[in-house]
Amino acid sequence: MSYQTNTTFTKNIRFIYDHIDQKFTLPDMAKAIGIFLSSLKRLFIEATDKNPREFIRRIRIELGFYSLRDRNNTVLKIALSSGFENQSAFSRCFKNI
Repeated sequence: MSYQTNTTFTKNIRFIYDHIDQKFTLPDMAKAIGIFLSSLKRLFIEATDKNPREFIRRIRIELGFYSLRDRNNTVLKIALSSGFENQSAFSRCFKNI
């Protein structure tokens, strides 16, 4: 991966973590980073062997998984703070991994 590609990928990762608890689209992400959507998709596949949606979903699930260790949080609160729209969406996604 070239320096420019690595820098762009790092910006994407930072964007994801900064907005993980929010709903955002891939076009939003590409625009914030300053690249074309097609470039965003290609970059993720080259760097991770996953498309951006799969990558983001995986980060959200991992965040939720680690948050489940804190017994003071409800599953709903964890789901929402991990960027899922509701507890059901979190549970479905969690079961599929």
